[in-house]
Amino acid sequence: MDMIKNELMKELPNDCKAEQSVLGAILVDYGVLKQISLQPEDFYREEHKIIYEQILDLYRQGIVPDIVTVMDKLKVIGKLDFVGGESYLMQITASVPNVVNVIYYANIVKRDSIARQIWNKAQEISSLALSLDIEGTKLKASDILSLNVKEDDKAFSELFTEEYFEKLTKTKRWESDRLKDLTRYVPFQRGENIYIAGRTSIGKTQFALDLAWQFAEQGAKVGYVSLEIAEEAILPRMIIYEVGDERIDLKLRDIDIRQPEWQRIGREILRNSNVYKNFHFTRERHFLNDIVEWIENRPLDVVFVDYIQSLDVRGKSTRYEEMNIAAREFRRLSKDRCMVILSQFNRDKGYKNDDDEEEITISRLRDSGVLEETATSIILLRGKGEQSNTFYYTVAKNQTFGTTTDGWIELKRTNSGKFYEV
Repeated sequence: MDMIKNELMKELPNDCKAEQSVLGAILVDYGVLKQISLQPEDFYREEHKIIYEQILDLYRQGIVPDIVTVMDKLKVIGKLDFVGGESYLMQITASVPNVVNVIYYANIVKRDSIARQIWNKAQEISSLALSLDIEGTKLKASDILSLNVKEDDKAFSELFTEEYFEKLTKTKRWESDRLKDLTRYVPFQRGENIYIAGRTSIGKTQFALDLAWQFAEQGAKVGYVSLEIAEEAILPRMIIYEVGDERIDLKLRDIDIRQPEWQRIGREILRNSNVYKNFHFTRERHFLNDIVEWIENRPLDVVFVDYIQSLDVRGKSTRYEEMNIAAREFRRLSKDRCMVILSQFNRDKGYKNDDDEEEITISRLRDSGVLEETATSIILLRGKGEQSNTFYYTVAKNQTFGTTTDGWIELKRTNSGKFYEV
């Protein structure tokens, strides 16, 4: 087995000429370092890794990495002869085809590096599969998804082609007429990983459904992953959401979905409204891998997860490990869609009042450390004592725009379950 592995290793993808061209281009014009995004381990040949490490070290120190400074650095650390000596450095400097093409050369190096990483991970996956560790195998396989010749391998000016600008003009940002300030502060669009947090039974689910149904009305394909309530509980909320403004005395508790009349109304709404054709709901998944699979297999624009502390990450023994993996997976998923994650406040008895604005900060967010690190925005929600239809929200983190709300913004919730900013 080792003999076969050694033979395969000899054939793993690598391009010595591309690696030499990258290093030579840098030694000719160190400014090209700003145009590429490579790590020493991306180089296949050990001598190239060492040369690139010294180039980066000099650059970080504010010293221009040219053939003289790099050669001197290699002498100091005793590696000049190992990399081929002065003659080899002069050779790669003199033989670089064209400095202008350094991005192209770097992409070849990166592509080969990723192929080798995939091969190595494949060996680990095979070992886990042979040991019948199915969940470990799936988790390890998911690591491969993050390996790409990424756009950040290009200079920033190279990213924004005319096609890219055209794509940006078509980017959808989902908004709310009733929650204008919220959707102005927080951009609900692809690339955002947004948390909505509050204490238990504060109304987070209805708040999320209100946003979800407004976005679906605008044409967004919305996914709703519920780890809390079933579709039988969503249906009466949908009915009162649609008819509650006309029948203002109607309460959610008045809707008995077992009765034929309410079922008839439900059927008519589902048949005639495009909103719920754009709304995809599941409650059959509690394991993170299953949730990720459901999301990735659907062309969804916005996904709500209700709520993160209820999901299970197979094979992880501590809550911190579970939340850390889940939070990072949701951030990864947000690359191609908007992710909106519901979370609870912690239950620390040291807090006197769950409705006291001075006591509600990001620190109240359960598992706040790992969640805050991966969130682009965090919205905190609180009630107002005995006034069951009065709420407040604040944007406590806004990574995209860099601004937060000035204090708390008041909300009113109608009997139909719609929220309005006051």
